[in-house]
Amino acid sequence: MDLSIQEASKEHLPEILEIYNDAILTTTAVYDYRPHTIDIAIKVV
Repeated sequence: MDLSIQEASKEHLPEILEIYNDAILTTTAVYDYRPHTIDIAIKVV
């Protein structure tokens, strides 16, 4: 298996948010209560 590590960019946000929002909704790993949107994520980046 080849693995490539890249610096995240705004183009990666939809996929990153899909993973993060799943953690918000289905685990206790992240203590946010509402899924994040692209607009919220851009403010953090």
